[in-house]
Amino acid sequence: MKNACLFVILFFYVSVLSGQYSISGKLTNESGEQLIAASVFIPDSNFAGITDDRGNFKLEGIPAGNYKLKCSYVGYEDLVVDIILNDNLTMDLSMKGTYYKLDEIQLIANRLESSSPFSYSDMNKEEIEEAHSVQDVPYLFRMMPSVVVTSDAGAGVGYTGMRVRGSDATRINVTINGVPLNDSESHGVFWVDLPDFASSVENIQLQRGVGPSTNGAGAFGASIGLNTGQIYQNSFVEINTSYGSLDTKKFGVSMNTGLINDAFQIEGRYSLIQSDGYIDRASSDLNSWYFSAARVNEK
Repeated sequence: MKNACLFVILFFYVSVLSGQYSISGKLTNESGEQLIAASVFIPDSNFAGITDDRGNFKLEGIPAGNYKLKCSYVGYEDLVVDIILNDNLTMDLSMKGTYYKLDEIQLIANRLESSSPFSYSDMNKEEIEEAHSVQDVPYLFRMMPSVVVTSDAGAGVGYTGMRVRGSDATRINVTINGVPLNDSESHGVFWVDLPDFASSVENIQLQRGVGPSTNGAGAFGASIGLNTGQIYQNSFVEINTSYGSLDTKKFGVSMNTGLINDAFQIEGRYSLIQSDGYIDRASSDLNSWYFSAARVNEK
């Protein structure tokens, strides 16, 4: 009796095994290159596998029947093959490459938009003119969050500096029109070299902390982007004078040709700044000039 039961069990086991088959083969692209780690599977089932380092695959234990075999690989069109499985099946498959059309990509040099996940502040031309009189560029940021401004002379003219989130000038990356300004040796910026530069700036962006900047010294503390070069349709000459405490005075004259023949523009500025300073022997006598020429086209 025991032998009869064992025979019946063995018979059914062999019958089940004889009704299961395998699908194997090699997966390549149109150039004959093996596709490694591609997915090969029968949809809506547990029969699945991936190709090895030679592009070979094998699915086992599949009952007889009609199936759809699907192959999927990044950068290629999905391949679907109809198969009739009543015996072990070996097949070589080839996938076609594809491409994806991406949305338009705009590269805006180190500038952040409202959707960017960084902390930043912007200043346009009107805000700069309202905040700037004689003092150096760091004093434009004195009311911004996380910014501390210092002045050796005590009047904001001459040697001035700033810290953002506690980081000093060696960790604040400054660019003018995308060009890094930081000194290659000290990694800082000497604002005394740029007296009245704010008069030539059209907009400023201060990025607090690590941002997208890739130019200049490491921007661990902040990044400052200064942009010049607004296009003016009409020509003008502007004279700017200021006078304040500690015998601080400024004289500046700027000019712009406007667009010449709708294609060319020339602008320039000269500034003279003097101050006795708040601290003894901290006087300043600074002068600077700025000149640019531009050709404007459709791009």
